[in-house]
Amino acid sequence: MEIKEQERGRVYGLLTRCGFQLRHQGTRYLMTALELYEPGMQMTKELYPAIAKQHVTTACRVERSIRHAIAEAAVYGHGHDHDHVVGTESGRPISEVLARLDCTMNWGVW
Repeated sequence: MEIKEQERGRVYGLLTRCGFQLRHQGTRYLMTALELYEPGMQMTKELYPAIAKQHVTTACRVERSIRHAIAEAAVYGHGHDHDHVVGTESGRPISEVLARLDCTMNWGVW
């Protein structure tokens, strides 16, 4: 098993614990975003276009799909992981959700 595959497994496990469902394209975009994300990165000018290029779509569709996935996770998710990362409302900004996922993945910090 390749390191990247192990990392993808960890990312997928965390996302499913937080209430994200793989059937949403936004969840797949979030997985890619976590691979590319660096603190301080500009979402609309750097991250979304990079994700869009990998998935052959537009940055606008990437953002909309991620927002939809977060909204769905807010409705269907539960437990400590979900409450910390997504929250109980769907209004948490994408950048905050990504930062919380990144911290959890890299440092195990809540």
